[in-house]
Amino acid sequence: MAIDYSWEHSAPSGTEVHFNNIVGNIDGVVSGLWVSSDGGNVPGTISAEQVDATNNWWGDISGPKHVDTNPGGTGNAVSENVEYVPWLTRDFETVFDDNI
Repeated sequence: MAIDYSWEHSAPSGTEVHFNNIVGNIDGVVSGLWVSSDGGNVPGTISAEQVDATNNWWGDISGPKHVDTNPGGTGNAVSENVEYVPWLTRDFETVFDDNI
């Protein structure tokens, strides 16, 4: 899954990403855009814009790893300016099946 932004004059604002499986990412969420790859963490942001990434599955029930706000998280890591609480405690396919 990828959301691609291109802009000439200003960065996008109000970005929201919900109900996705976020597992095995190298790049992941960068403020203002979403990049999906294999294996790693979510790097530093490129702007001060907050990304709403709530209600996503981060690869583990403990949620994403964040050094300050969720150091016990063992899912894919996130950086600053990523709002990730609440997160899904089951992968999206399981949650989706329950709600059909």
